[in-house]
Amino acid sequence: MEVEIIQKRCCARISAVVDGKEVGYLTYSIDNGTLDIEHTVVDPSMRGQGIARKMVEKCDAFCREEGLNIKASCSYAAKVLGIDCPNPSCRIN
Repeated sequence: MEVEIIQKRCCARISAVVDGKEVGYLTYSIDNGTLDIEHTVVDPSMRGQGIARKMVEKCDAFCREEGLNIKASCSYAAKVLGIDCPNPSCRIN
């Protein structure tokens, strides 16, 4: 099974796609140079395969490329990023 991670900048969304079907997504917002990961969702049948982590890592890479700070309202994303307190803690890139 190959998971494709696709960023949809216009929708502030990162999707995980398997065989053309979205099996997970991450939503975010950007304000004053800081990206906030708001939610990560993975289809229950696909959980435990690292899909949410891949989406968070894609988002983190995007922030680094664009020079954005990152914070996470989503507790899972905060854990992956090593941010102690989900909100309003933030990591400066």
